Amino acid sequence: MNKSSIFVWGSSFFLLGSFLGVSKQTGIILPLILFVFGLFCSFKIKERRLKIFAIFLVFFLLGFLKAEVSSWETSTYSKYYGQKAFFKATITKDPEIYKQRFKRITLKPEGFDQMLLTTFFSRDQYFYGDHVFVSGKIKEPRSDDDFNYKRYLQSKNIYAQISSPEIFVLTKANGFTLNSNPAIFWSLKFKHWVYKQFQQKLPKEQAGLLVSLLVGQKELLSEQTITEFTKAGLAHIIAVSGFTLTLILLFCNKLGAYIGKKKAWIICLAVAFLYIVMADFAAGVIRAALMSGIFVFGKSLGRQYALLPALAFTAGALVFLNPLIIKYDIGFMLSFLSILGILFFVPPLEILLEKIHIPKRFEIRSIIATTLAAEIVTVPLTLYYFQQFSVVAPLSNLLILPILPICLALGYLVCFPLIGFLIAKILLIPLNYCLFVVSTLSSFKYSTLNFKIQASVLILAYIGIFLFYRALMRKLKDV
Repeated sequence: MNKSSIFVWGSSFFLLGSFLGVSKQTGIILPLILFVFGLFCSFKIKERRLKIFAIFLVFFLLGFLKAEVSSWETSTYSKYYGQKAFFKATITKDPEIYKQRFKRITLKPEGFDQMLLTTFFSRDQYFYGDHVFVSGKIKEPRSDDDFNYKRYLQSKNIYAQISSPEIFVLTKANGFTLNSNPAIFWSLKFKHWVYKQFQQKLPKEQAGLLVSLLVGQKELLSEQTITEFTKAGLAHIIAVSGFTLTLILLFCNKLGAYIGKKKAWIICLAVAFLYIVMADFAAGVIRAALMSGIFVFGKSLGRQYALLPALAFTAGALVFLNPLIIKYDIGFMLSFLSILGILFFVPPLEILLEKIHIPKRFEIRSIIATTLAAEIVTVPLTLYYFQQFSVVAPLSNLLILPILPICLALGYLVCFPLIGFLIAKILLIPLNYCLFVVSTLSSFKYSTLNFKIQASVLILAYIGIFLFYRALMRKLKDV
């Protein structure tokens, strides 16, 4: 085992330790350590193997302890729980539309580093950077047995909620005040202008779908459509994640064969930047874009041997800075796992697809292999988070994912003057196709099975995927 492999495996054990620490899965730690130790002892024990085991154990415990330490941070608002408070604050994110009726606003009170979240009904207009006066009852975020909502908010530096708030704008943000970052302010202005163009030139549901595909923001989609996407096993393509971005960047990078590598890279950078801008420079989106970017540019440079250490280092560093993202930032997890799936499973899947005579023309074989590879490694995670297994997911992904680049390539062209309305008419074809496929597949009586899996089962599932990959590679070598 060379140094690069030791580092990759060490990073993997660090991520595993972090996940178990965040999940409070202390019961599985000792059996897991004994399993790894037994695995090494099953070979002829040498001093080097014991050293490697010690390194892995240190990485694992470092991840677990770092996650434990991160959970010690307490809310600075705890002494105000249940009390009505009056304070000045700044709106730190673009207000979201929740269930098409309510506004969800993130606030940073003066003199506090931790943020507050409030969801309320209001016809007033608020924007990122507005300086406001707030009155309302401060409460502790509530969790249930299925989901630790409190920890999820903490991963976003939100430590309390406000109920029945009254919010009055003291100073409107203009992009030049101290309360707002000019880059974020003007990017949000651009985002809302793009949204307006979509809504003017496309029907409501199609405009909402396009926004969801572009940046994973579902505020313009109906609850029924969101439910249908979940049942069809396509929730990941309308969520903030690097899963879709990775597929888009891979498609853009393939254009290098026709327009040249330099132009393809420029397109990739432009797409990644637009994705980040349209998603409000959210930390989760930047993490996902970073992972996707490293993967795509590494492949385009032909440095696949260095890809895994680079991805392992990036993932480890991001989790070290904020251990909570290993469980509560599903976008980060989906992007990381889908990249690993594409990196490892695409080559053997392309060989298998060639054997059953799937054509290579128009990148059909590559698209199917990429889609299946990403699906193989993300299914356990989506089961863990959404507690649903979509029976139709493999079919729906194969029918929808290949046309995503078309939707996204044409999407921004809708904003162009003169040709925008023409492009919108053309774009209706793939958008209506997506809605039809999702509606049809999700309508089947047994399209989804509802069940819950524990963190320990999730880990076992990925051990099974790893063993399946090893067996697949051995079989292909023997052929």
